[in-house]
Amino acid sequence: KLQFLYFIGIAMINTQLVADEVVFDLGKDEIGKVGLDAKMARWEGHIHEVLMPKLEGIVSERDKVYEDIAEGTKLTNFIENHLKTCEEDSTLETMIDLGHHFYATAELPNTGRIFVNIGLGIYVHYTYPEALAYLKQREARLEQRVEALTKQASRIKVEMKIIYEAIAEFSQQQ
Repeated sequence: KLQFLYFIGIAMINTQLVADEVVFDLGKDEIGKVGLDAKMARWEGHIHEVLMPKLEGIVSERDKVYEDIAEGTKLTNFIENHLKTCEEDSTLETMIDLGHHFYATAELPNTGRIFVNIGLGIYVHYTYPEALAYLKQREARLEQRVEALTKQASRIKVEMKIIYEAIAEFSQQQ
């Protein structure tokens, strides 16, 4: 009886080394070519029905995290530019979009503090140095999340590649 064995990856869980192992039973002993074709079709179905949607979800989540990083970088740049060009308790005149490209002039009497969205619609009133420190921590956490999502996507791509290679190998043997 033929079997195909491969390792998806090695993960560190609670300081223990764990290997994810998948065994595909090729089923060629009694079933023959028809059974092997059915199994290969099932493998392809697994790729298209399970792995591809999982990969797409991970990639879209990673894209959202990249957008959050870009938004944080914009805010960091604004704060740094504001600290360089303005005094801490100065006023600021700006144009605010009211919607449908209608703008109104606004004046901020005190620009020494800023509201930062920390998630779930919660805003915290920070001084500029506090906001910069928070944004640097947030960016580091988001970068870690991007790395984790990239590793998950890589594992899924490797699993798909191995299954495709196995299908190709056994198709050639027939």
